[in-house]
Amino acid sequence: MKIENATKRLTIDLTKEEHLKLKLLASFEGVTMKSYLLSRSLHNQKSKKDETEYLLKSKKNRERIIKGLSSKVSGMAFASIKDLKYALGV
Repeated sequence: MKIENATKRLTIDLTKEEHLKLKLLASFEGVTMKSYLLSRSLHNQKSKKDETEYLLKSKKNRERIIKGLSSKVSGMAFASIKDLKYALGV
């Protein structure tokens, strides 16, 4: 029996910094990391020229990102995007 549309798993090795950047970019878009990656690669949407510049142009975002990068807290989990946005102050 052949199953149509079976899902496949993709594993990507990222540095801690790459993972954090991807997580931040996805959260600022209000989507999951999977959705963010798919929208940037398969759905042919134009990506911003410089994501870092885009995120840092707001003083509030810049302060949050710097604070998050310097934080020693790890392993945080959020029940929803709404909770994550609240924690980030978005």
